[in-house]
Amino acid sequence: MLDDFSAFTVRYEGIGFFPGSGVIFAQPSENPYLSAIHRGIAERYGQDLDQWTRGEDWFPHTTLITVPPADPDAACRAMRKLFVPFEARIGRVEFSLVRETGFTVLGGMELK
Repeated sequence: MLDDFSAFTVRYEGIGFFPGSGVIFAQPSENPYLSAIHRGIAERYGQDLDQWTRGEDWFPHTTLITVPPADPDAACRAMRKLFVPFEARIGRVEFSLVRETGFTVLGGMELK
């Protein structure tokens, strides 16, 4: 399914955190290529995806750091002061399984 997709560029516009997790992330702006990849994966493998990745709750992001969940807001505020929007080339899609204490990369595929 991913054979039809080429590498592409996204623009990261901000930093946020997932409450209760300690995960601080960079959030890309909306991107039609990223949305198309997700839509294709969700249509084909939706039954195997979790509640956050199968449908409307999907939230594209790149995890930057995991901090103790006691006060990720303070760490995020400090990072936001230094954040400068940037672009990044996406050349690989990886599939991971989120676990209680982290995640495991199950596999991935290079984009042409």
